[in-house]
Amino acid sequence: MLKKSFKYIILLTILVLLGSIGMLSYADALSNKNEEKAQEEIYAGSQYLRHKEYEEAIKKLKKVIETYPGTSVLVNAWLYLAKAYEGQKQYKFAIEAYRKGLEIKSDQLAVYLALLDFKMG
Repeated sequence: MLKKSFKYIILLTILVLLGSIGMLSYADALSNKNEEKAQEEIYAGSQYLRHKEYEEAIKKLKKVIETYPGTSVLVNAWLYLAKAYEGQKQYKFAIEAYRKGLEIKSDQLAVYLALLDFKMG
């Protein structure tokens, strides 16, 4: 009886491990899908920015930031949002967006923050 119980415990442990590996794969796939969707939305926001449709860019990029928190491409959304605020000459909001981006990835946004300070100075 003890041998049979031990076999069931081992079998159950293996099933749990296999299930958790599957869940990790699913979570990774979901994360990758979110990254792709976020990047697509950021691109759309950047196109509004490119055509100087600042208000539309701001709406789109704010939505990306709210919808996809924690994605690795979020720093780009903050960068484009800051540029859109710059285009509207809303420098206070632009600086705040740059700072939020700096919290995520400082090496990429430091140059842009310096450029903004230069423009304002």
